[in-house]
Amino acid sequence: MQSGEEVSISVVLDGDDPERMTQLAERLGLPVSRNGIGTGSEIQIRFQYGCLQALCLGSDGRQHLVECDLMTSSAQQRRARRGRDLLVKAVQGRQKGPLQILDATAGFCVDATTLAAMGHRVVACEASPFVYELVKDGLERARQQGLMLLPELYHQNVIEWLQANRLLTPDVIYIDPMFQPSGKKALPDKQMQLLRQVAHVGDFSSLLELCRRRALLRVVVKQPLKGGRTVVSPDYSIKGKRVRYDIYGRVEGNG
Repeated sequence: MQSGEEVSISVVLDGDDPERMTQLAERLGLPVSRNGIGTGSEIQIRFQYGCLQALCLGSDGRQHLVECDLMTSSAQQRRARRGRDLLVKAVQGRQKGPLQILDATAGFCVDATTLAAMGHRVVACEASPFVYELVKDGLERARQQGLMLLPELYHQNVIEWLQANRLLTPDVIYIDPMFQPSGKKALPDKQMQLLRQVAHVGDFSSLLELCRRRALLRVVVKQPLKGGRTVVSPDYSIKGKRVRYDIYGRVEGNG
């Protein structure tokens, strides 16, 4: 995701590790507060109960607590059924061996972790410094709890990463443009609501074009079942009940 600029964020010092949070505020250039008072920020970051957390206002008007927890029961269930997961089928295709995968829009690294659990080497790029810190904390805690097959996280815009690593050619590049829901549907989960506040994909057409020139095998784009950001017709799609994965083959050209 590219970093968003319109949302105000502050760091709360009243927590389990005020020194760590002071360093985080200095690193990100964010204002600090105690008990969340005095900044008027839309999102507040704190360190509580051994993990980095974000307090933010959801689209339902209520305050939500968001953290990166890759050890939740839902995340573990998804890894357990990863061989039947549509994402895995779309990304892996008919390949049997491990692939080099670039997750261009890491978000909370749920998809990247699922792919890493299959034995693939996954590099995940996250441009938002705020989201990057939350995810880095989640990955560290998952590793401490024994989850070893994890993505390699970079705090970098994916276009900048590709330009800086011109000799690296991922087998597959995965993009999740964070599509907006349509119609009268349930609210998206708390993590997705937060991502839509602080990050965006940017010029999707240019990103897709660059990724198709750099991926050796394919580019996979997550879309809503109907609609989405379709600038070029995909070679084919894999459809589920709520989402589909558009698959694009490689095109020749300099990337």
